[in-house]
Amino acid sequence: MERTVMRGLGFGLVLLGLVGTIVSCALPLWLLSLPPGPANSTLGGPSRQVWEGLWVCCWERPPEAGSRCEAYPSPWSLPLAVQAARALTLIAAALGLLGALAGAASALVCAPLLRDPVHQGDAGVCGGFLALAAGTLELLAVGWVVHSARRDRGDPLVALDAQREAGPASHLALAAGAALALGGILLCLAWPKQSDRYPPKLQSAASTAEKPARA
Repeated sequence: MERTVMRGLGFGLVLLGLVGTIVSCALPLWLLSLPPGPANSTLGGPSRQVWEGLWVCCWERPPEAGSRCEAYPSPWSLPLAVQAARALTLIAAALGLLGALAGAASALVCAPLLRDPVHQGDAGVCGGFLALAAGTLELLAVGWVVHSARRDRGDPLVALDAQREAGPASHLALAAGAALALGGILLCLAWPKQSDRYPPKLQSAASTAEKPARA
């Protein structure tokens, strides 16, 4: 694959992962309460649907009133998994933004200005490492939240009202983390060859100068 195409594809994935990370961070659909049903109602389960995000919590009200959302009163009152996911997602978004800017400098925006392939390769690898770190943090945040929800569902001491399952925002964050990581890997693999790093004339001059030394 041409390195220019690889840089463009890597930048596209990083940009897509960055958008997905920001959208998933804003959505209040990271965790959902167990759907109300006859089995849950018999066991004293939840009688209304609850959506929990990283910043707000929403719940179902009577049909004529719709739903209501409120911000968490204090971050310290949240479960440890949600606190960690909030911090990791914010760091991932910041690193993803820096990675996207570096990837753009390598693939699109500054490519006509940075004619030196070495500088383009440096910018691409820098953006690749940043995007890879952002994707790893995002995947860690999603894994922590999902693992905590599954652990609570398997704990008989946790009431059904407090049990949650992964929501659409968790799945979106998982896809965003994978896109960031894959885009970062592609940007790192687009490091220029030695033939691209040095002009052909310089290579021929170096090879000519080495021949007497070897003789």
